[in-house]
Amino acid sequence: TGLDVVAHYACRNRHMVGMISDLLGAASGGVRNVLIVTGDPSPAGPYPDRTAALDIDSIGLTNVLHHLNRGVDPGGHPVSPPARFVLGVAVGQHAPDADQELRRFRWKVEAGAEFAVTQPVFDPAAAHRFLDRAFDEEVADVPSVRRIPILAGLWPLDSVRTAEFLHHELPGVRIPDAVMERMSAAEARGAEAAREEGVQIAVEAARALLPRVQGIHVSSPRGQAELGLEVVRRVRLLREGAAALSSAHTATGDGAG
Repeated sequence: TGLDVVAHYACRNRHMVGMISDLLGAASGGVRNVLIVTGDPSPAGPYPDRTAALDIDSIGLTNVLHHLNRGVDPGGHPVSPPARFVLGVAVGQHAPDADQELRRFRWKVEAGAEFAVTQPVFDPAAAHRFLDRAFDEEVADVPSVRRIPILAGLWPLDSVRTAEFLHHELPGVRIPDAVMERMSAAEARGAEAAREEGVQIAVEAARALLPRVQGIHVSSPRGQAELGLEVVRRVRLLREGAAALSSAHTATGDGAG
């Protein structure tokens, strides 16, 4: 397909040695791209006082893997050959404390992150506001950092139920009422219409963000890979069309000024 696969790895309920073992094992099988996340909090259920085991968070694991890439393990011992991970981290454009989310993003970059992925985008305007501040020097207490590529997260919806689950149960994801209404109207016409609407919503988000981001990261709902692949196909057509239009303007002189 010509697509880059990114392994999604959560730190929650794992200890550091186990994480290193997992990821070095994956690397031996050819996995290089890793999206590192801390992991969502455990649901309280009937045990509200329980805590999730967390040896290190996404910032710490990014730092560990960055050093493994340089041939040094957490104990300072040489590793040969060095690892060759490409390190990605998550950023939440809807975080309740935007300044703290931006601080954590910068700490991740300082730890060695090489690219970042937004939470699934259903509100491009909110993503634009985050991108406006991602490398802003005015964020309190944290110096500016080197720029890294940011990928827009896309998740094609397949039903109203999926949309409601993401909105209410997945931390950091917000789905506007207008999107909910579109999915509800489409679902009234049938399941296939709902899936088509979900793909179209994802493509519209990509169209709005492509001028600002360096790529997209597509997830598929409930293992429906065909929906993710359809989003990729349509986004590629968008980019090819934009490139052709740009070339035409240049050839005719329309782009001069």
